[in-house]
Amino acid sequence: MAEQAFDFQKFIDDIKNSLLKPADYFSSMAKQGGLGEPIIKALIYAAVAALVTFILGVIIPSASYGAMGGMPPSMNVTSAATAA
Repeated sequence: MAEQAFDFQKFIDDIKNSLLKPADYFSSMAKQGGLGEPIIKALIYAAVAALVTFILGVIIPSASYGAMGGMPPSMNVTSAATAA
């Protein structure tokens, strides 16, 4: 069982096709194969999402509160009640 090397150009093409032509992309997906490529794709997607969240958090500090599951301190009802 020989695994092929990860093809980054195919990865970029898959992203474009899944966004621009989703019906064609998902109907032509392989229904068999290993888990190596899907796991690598998931890790790359997670890294890109984390990077975008971090950059937005630096540029717009309140942008990351929704991603972290919290609210900004100014909108938090409990902190407003205890401050009074």
